[in-house]
Amino acid sequence: MKKLREHVSKKKIVALVSAGTLLAGAGSAYAWVGNPFGTSMVGRQSDDKALTPVNQFVTPAGQQVEFGGNPLSVKVRPDGKTAAVLVGRNNYGGDGVNIVDLKTGTLVVQNFSLKLSHMWGLAYSPDGTQLYATGSSGSTGKIVVMSVAEDGTLAVKNTINLPLASVGGNINPQDIVPEPDGKTLLVALNRDNSLGVIDLQTNQLTARIPVGNAPTSVVVSGGTAYVTNVGGKKAQPGDFTVDSSGTPVLATPAGSSASGTVSVVDLAGLSVKKTIDVGLQPARMTVSGQYLFVANTNSDTVSVIDTNTDDVVQTIKVEPYPNAPLGSAPNAVKMVDGNRLVVSLGRNNALAVYDWNGPAKTPRLLGLVPTAWFPVDIAADDANKRLLVANADGVGSLGLSRNLTIQGISVNGHSAYAQQDRSR
Repeated sequence: MKKLREHVSKKKIVALVSAGTLLAGAGSAYAWVGNPFGTSMVGRQSDDKALTPVNQFVTPAGQQVEFGGNPLSVKVRPDGKTAAVLVGRNNYGGDGVNIVDLKTGTLVVQNFSLKLSHMWGLAYSPDGTQLYATGSSGSTGKIVVMSVAEDGTLAVKNTINLPLASVGGNINPQDIVPEPDGKTLLVALNRDNSLGVIDLQTNQLTARIPVGNAPTSVVVSGGTAYVTNVGGKKAQPGDFTVDSSGTPVLATPAGSSASGTVSVVDLAGLSVKKTIDVGLQPARMTVSGQYLFVANTNSDTVSVIDTNTDDVVQTIKVEPYPNAPLGSAPNAVKMVDGNRLVVSLGRNNALAVYDWNGPAKTPRLLGLVPTAWFPVDIAADDANKRLLVANADGVGSLGLSRNLTIQGISVNGHSAYAQQDRSR
């Protein structure tokens, strides 16, 4: 069971959005919310919209690359020619990894199986010759190591089996990143409350560095790793807590997490040198210059951390329109051209684009770029001046029908989770 992870709906799309759209005043159109069920059926509409079962029309901008499944991670190969997209489960209409040719926007590899049932994190080696993915098969957490050919196609080299979590059961590996020397991998071990260190010479987990509760994402800046902890800081005696997979987590009376933190890890000493309080359910991050940007999903904020001091120097309030209610669910961030901060808003089906000019100035919202349903990750295609957006729910449950067993009854039909995703 995954700990305190935000709900990600079951359909996705990868979209290729022109960076020019972002820089030239993104349009204000995004997921239109109304009550269209009286006249429209859920699914594709005649005007290139899609109506979702949660009462939203999605009108994604840019070029769409469709495939089955629920993509959760997207990464550009260092040579800039191809990108990899990882789906989250192998039974939602897709499986494993899809490879997109970034010049043509076409799929060159589809459903490259990793023999995993659940998947989450994805990363290329610094030289682009290896691709790493995290996931699980049964109760065992795994890291799949793939070799990458010149044309971007893949071959599995080996699979690293991870030990059980300290509380028992699946250790649940999530985001992964190689260290700059390419000899080790760092992986957020969600149910173990630790940052794992993988030696790629021996393919062994050589260290588990204790961090906060339910770590989910990791980035590296210099000799330091930053880890987001969805469950926040360690609970103290007398705190109100809920049990999260064997860990007491600081919580509100309603049962949601009441703390979010970033652990600052000294990679030379393999130890945490500081814990930074940020917003609730901190998710994915990006580094630009000396600043680290953290998307706080349950606070509708982005925390800006100065990596020279490891202090929060700015908190950006995410508000897609004036007086918008809480619930945009920012979950990933990317900086474009040094001063365009792009934030994916999962529940608004949009990218928010800010003019960011340092922590001393309040950033200005330039506009919103519409995506498909529930964007969850962003990557920069610098060569073609575009952004790649992985949309977890895509255009809805439009995948192929299949044989299903429901409460012991075998049927052939169309699963609500058979998603058809789009990449931009």
